[in-house]
Amino acid sequence: MGPNHIIFCSSNERFYTQQILDFIGFICAMCSGPYWRSSSTGEWYTFVAMTGFWTSGTLLALYLLHVIEKFHVIPWLLIELVFCSLWAFFFATAGIDSAAHAEHSAALGAAAFFGFAAALAYAGDAFLKFRGWRAGQLAQGERIVQARRNKISDMPKFLDFPILSFH
Repeated sequence: MGPNHIIFCSSNERFYTQQILDFIGFICAMCSGPYWRSSSTGEWYTFVAMTGFWTSGTLLALYLLHVIEKFHVIPWLLIELVFCSLWAFFFATAGIDSAAHAEHSAALGAAAFFGFAAALAYAGDAFLKFRGWRAGQLAQGERIVQARRNKISDMPKFLDFPILSFH
């Protein structure tokens, strides 16, 4: 395992990492005290962390149940690219806001750290989703193309009557 293991791990492991960072950051924001928890800083961080947590959890469940593979016509990589890009930006803003008020609460400082870590995790995942989307990859599974039968000689045998000879 090299230094890039966190970024270049499987999609499921990236979802686990994002969920753990989301949840720890949420706990830190909730421990910041009643004033900061109900302020715009705490509310914004809570919204970003919990929306990221539940959306990543839902996507993880869809991957584990192979629903993504069944609905391969939906541009999953593009959808995940947009989501991860937005949440990288949102966590960066929540981290900056928490860091600006960290002098008032140590829990906000910890929330800022986990917010920046989550922003990096989402940005790394967005980068990998972008590369996969540009390469035309599927989000899960393999592309199987079936050849069409166009020749009359490939007709099923039950249609091969002596009266209706297609040959």
